Amino acid sequence: MTGTTRTYGLIGIGIGVFNLSLAALLEDNGYRDAVFFDRQPEMTWHGGLLLESSELQVHYLKDLVTPVDPTSRFSFLNYLAQRGVLYQFLNRRGGAVGRGQFQRYFRWVADALPSTRFGSTVEAVEFDGEHFRVRVNGEEHRSRHLAVATGPRPTVPDCARPHLGDRVFHASEYRQRREGLHGARITVVGGGQTGAEVVLDAMNTVPHRELAWYGRRLAFSQLEDHSFVNELYVPSFTREFRAAAEDKRLELLDRLAMSSDGITQHVVDAIYRLAYDRMFFSDNEYDYDFRAGQELVGLEPAPGGGYELTMRSWLDDGLRTETTDAVVLATGFTPSSWDHLRGVLGGIDATEKHDSAGHDSAAHDCAGHDCAAAGNVKDEVPPVGQNFEVLWRHQETNSIFVQNGSRKCIGLADPNLSIAAWRAAMIANRVLGREVYSTHPDTPLVRFS
Repeated sequence: MTGTTRTYGLIGIGIGVFNLSLAALLEDNGYRDAVFFDRQPEMTWHGGLLLESSELQVHYLKDLVTPVDPTSRFSFLNYLAQRGVLYQFLNRRGGAVGRGQFQRYFRWVADALPSTRFGSTVEAVEFDGEHFRVRVNGEEHRSRHLAVATGPRPTVPDCARPHLGDRVFHASEYRQRREGLHGARITVVGGGQTGAEVVLDAMNTVPHRELAWYGRRLAFSQLEDHSFVNELYVPSFTREFRAAAEDKRLELLDRLAMSSDGITQHVVDAIYRLAYDRMFFSDNEYDYDFRAGQELVGLEPAPGGGYELTMRSWLDDGLRTETTDAVVLATGFTPSSWDHLRGVLGGIDATEKHDSAGHDSAAHDCAGHDCAAAGNVKDEVPPVGQNFEVLWRHQETNSIFVQNGSRKCIGLADPNLSIAAWRAAMIANRVLGREVYSTHPDTPLVRFS
C-alpha cells in the first residue's frame, strides 16, 4: 500500500444505517478520531426498493439514536423540526412512516457528520501487528480499530445467475429497471415483503400483459406485528437469545420467522383487493397468477423469446414450466460485513475464544461454540464476543466490530432497525473507553427464562 495519510482511532467500512448510527453517537460525544468510508456517492438506503408505497416496518422512534439518547441532535424528530415540518408530521395522523422520509433523514444525518466519506472504495484491508491498514481509492489509511457494516448483498438462485441483465434481475434493482418492464409478462419470485412490494408496485405503476407471483412458503404470510411480538426486538431479548443453546436458537429463528419475514398487512391486503376487483369486476382483462408453495429450480431462455421457469410444487413435488418475459428475483439478501475481513482474518489468526453467556453487552457471541470454526474463516463466520467484537489474539488493543453479521447468534433483530442504536451504543462505549450509554436500556414486559 502507498500514499499513507493519517492514523485514526477507528475506521468504519460502509456507511449504511448501522455505521451511520455509530458515527452519529461518536460525534455526539465529541469523538473526532474516526472516519467512515463508502463507495456510494451519497447515503443510499435500499435505493432499488425505495418505492412510493414503501413504509417502515418499525416505529419511527427506532431511528439512529433515540432509543439510547432521545436528546441527540441526530434524531428523526429533530430532523423534522429542522425542516419545519414537525407540526405537520404530528397532524398527519398516520401510523406508518414512508421509507422515503427515513432515506432523507439518513442523508441529512450523513451530510451533517464530518466523519463520513462517500465515493470512497475500500480496496484492501491488512493488519501490520499494530494497526489496520485500509487502502481507499489508492491511498492508505491506518487505524487502531475497525467497524465493518457493509450491508447485505443480493441472494440470486444459481439457475438465474447466467441470465442476469435487463430482464432477469434481483429486486434490489427493481426501481431502476421497472420502466423496461412495460408491456411485458412479469414474474416475481419470492413471497416475502420485498416480493409483495414489487407486485403491488407493478400492479399500480407498470403496464403489463401478465403478472405472476410465486412464493416458496405455503402462504403469502402476514407479518406478526404487535406489542408482545415487538418484545423480541429489544436488547434484553437479544441477551436471552444469545444465552440459549444452539438448537434452541435455530428453532427460535424458524418459529418466530414471521415476526421478521412476513408481509405487512396493508400491502398484502392491497394486493388481494386489487386482484379481486380487477379479475372479477373490471371491464379490462387482467391476468394474475399467484401461487404459494413454489420453488424455482430452473430458468432458461425460451425458444420463442423470454424465459422458461421450472417450478417445483411443495404440495405434490411436481414440476411445472411457465414462460415469461421478465423475472424479478425477490430472493433475499446475505450479510456482507465479513467480505472485507476474509483475507485479514486469515492472517490474524482468529482464535476459538468465546465469552460466556453472562456478558452484559449481549451481542453476536453465543452460549455455544458454533459461531465459527476458527480454522476455516473462508467458509465460517468467525467468533464474535461482547460489544460485537471479533474474538482474536489482538482483541485487547485492536478491535474489529461487526454489525449485521449473524442472525444465528444475535437473533432476528440482527438486520433490523430496532436495535441499531443500542448496538452502535455498545460499540461507542468500547471506542470511547467508558460507559456513556446504558448496557441495559429496556425493562422487558415479557420474559423467556
